Amino acid sequence: MEAELVKVRAEFAAWIAAEDWLHAREMTRFFLDVEQRPALARRLAVQNLSVQREPEDLRLEERTRQYHRDLMLALPSDTGPERVTPE
Repeated sequence: MEAELVKVRAEFAAWIAAEDWLHAREMTRFFLDVEQRPALARRLAVQNLSVQREPEDLRLEERTRQYHRDLMLALPSDTGPERVTPE
């Protein structure tokens, strides 16, 4: 299993370096669900929308946005004891 992950990581790193977004949807899922790197997954989801905009792509972008938002809300605020979300 670990050898497969190493191979996938290397392949995705090469695609990102080459700005090859053909598999951006798959990379987004990998970095969000397997690697748990939401910031990278978010950037890939946005990039993916420039290549394809199927309902699945839109849902994935929304998922990364929500995940990223939830992480930001969980961070301590410098201005007070709690963080308020703008409506």
